[in-house]
Formats: sequence, C-alpha cells, structure tokens
Amino acid sequence: MGKAAYKRGDYPTALQHFRPLAEGGHAKAQSNLGFMYSEGHGVSQDYAKSISWLSKAALQNDAHAQHNLGIIHGNGLGVPEDHFLAYLWFTVASENGHKSSALKGELAATRLKPEELKIAKEIARKCRLKPIFCEKYAVPGKDI
Repeated sequence: MGKAAYKRGDYPTALQHFRPLAEGGHAKAQSNLGFMYSEGHGVSQDYAKSISWLSKAALQNDAHAQHNLGIIHGNGLGVPEDHFLAYLWFTVASENGHKSSALKGELAATRLKPEELKIAKEIARKCRLKPIFCEKYAVPGKDI
C-alpha cells in the first residue's frame, strides 16, 4: 500500500503508511522513510532525518538503506563528503545483494589511500558479520 502510493506520487499516503511502521522498527519502512527525507518527497528535505531513518534500517541489513547511506556520504549530502564511509556502506550493501553498490564502491575505493582502503575493507567485513558494529559509522565523524 505505501510503496504503491509512493510510486504513483501520492506521498502523503505513503508517509501515513511508512511512518508508523518505521517507528515500530520495520526496516523497509525505515528505509523508505529515510529516502523520502533525502528526496523531500512528502516531507521537507532533511538529511539528518534521512540518515537517522536509513541508519536504523541499515543496521537491520537493509541493502537499499545501506546503499543510500553510501550515496549521502559519497556526495556530501547534508554531511561532509566522506569516501571512506561511502565505500564502507556500498560494500556492505553490495554484499547484501544491492546490484549497483559494487560499482559505486569501486569508485569510492579509488578516492581512498591504500591504508584507508585496508581499514575500510576490514570494517565492512565486521559490519557484514554483525551489523550493529556499523552503528558508529552511520553518521559523520567516524573514529577508526
């Protein structure tokens, strides 16, 4: 119901559907709500709220949310541009089946120093094994 409303551009109905589910911990609804905030669809564009909702979904292994965090960090949308975080989230999203994340992760990797890439690969491995490990990497200001 919410996804169909979103696809036809009925953002108020989509929002009414997604918000209570997202607040209840539903990963897909959190991911969809986060995307709505990043695009300003049915809500005021707000990257902080977008990151908050996407992070909740990403930590539940939602590949779309992980991919969208990669886009936000890689493009510096509402946060400082951070190719380390972009690579990290694209890699985890790719490992979780998001098709276009692998290519975007490779691009982000070209912008990292070899030692940064090595660390990012290790963190991505840990995140894949235990998603909650990535919680501190969902927002800017990572502490490696």
